[in-house]
Amino acid sequence: MITIDTDPKVNLIYLGGHIIKLFQNSDTRRFEVSTLYDYVNDSIELSFELFLYSLDWLFVIDIIELDENGDVIYAPK
Repeated sequence: MITIDTDPKVNLIYLGGHIIKLFQNSDTRRFEVSTLYDYVNDSIELSFELFLYSLDWLFVIDIIELDENGDVIYAPK
């Protein structure tokens, strides 16, 4: 459950928004998972596990897809 006192650094919606902004401000729509994690972790220090949960959330709401190589593709519907 999302609450008012939730720390944004551990809130999947906040982290997902940060990842979306990164894609929108980038010249590419495709990142390797480890590269995307490095970019996100440079601005918001977070565990790899929490980062993966954020990607799961973005996948569930049809914002990202994975290609056959496991790269993350920004593909909002």
